[in-house]
Amino acid sequence: MDDLLRAPRSLSVAASLTIADHFLPLWIRTYVENGNDPRLLHSRSTNTREVVRLVSDSVVDLGFVEGSEPPKGLRYKFIAHDELAVYVAPGHPWAARGHISPWTLAGTPLVTREEGSGCRAVILAALQQHGVLPSEFAPPALELTSNTAVLEAAAANVAPIAISVRAAASFLRDSRLVRVGIDRTVFRRELGAIWGNSDVPQTPVARALLLAAETAGGNENQVPKHRQDSSRLDSRR
Repeated sequence: MDDLLRAPRSLSVAASLTIADHFLPLWIRTYVENGNDPRLLHSRSTNTREVVRLVSDSVVDLGFVEGSEPPKGLRYKFIAHDELAVYVAPGHPWAARGHISPWTLAGTPLVTREEGSGCRAVILAALQQHGVLPSEFAPPALELTSNTAVLEAAAANVAPIAISVRAAASFLRDSRLVRVGIDRTVFRRELGAIWGNSDVPQTPVARALLLAAETAGGNENQVPKHRQDSSRLDSRR
């Protein structure tokens, strides 16, 4: 019985699809290299909105989300940055043009992830910062529930997409997609960890995975000035 009481508690984790596919494996590898047991981790992938709900409802212990702002009422820790970009099939007219305006992008139906996706929210927010009005946004050409499905649809020339550069890397390398520049616009989002109302995650396993994620980071691991207080409850939303 004493051994059972001393046994480390397992950790339930939820991550957005992009993080689950392209960042979480690296973080888990670092977690294991730090001497921790991967058998204690139980993860699931979904969209950012659902990750927030799962953490808020205490269904999972730790979440990893995408976006420009931390969710209200949860603790947040910046982990890394992720860049988004617009891609089209080689036969699409934008491929020859090379770049378009934010208004052209906003007015074009895109293949997108479902509502609640962190990628979709970041694109809409960035375009609005450039003066694009909500009324100027075209409805999606097609909504899909996975990044792979979105990429395959774009490669089939269904419609343009806006997605993480990491997710699109193999399609770009194989010349199945072409990146299109957006005038004076960069789509950049934060990836972060969220948990309940405590200064740090409550279990040793959660703290170990969070440390591994911070150590490994992503494309870059420079904490923005407004995120340096990692345990502060966000009060701006």
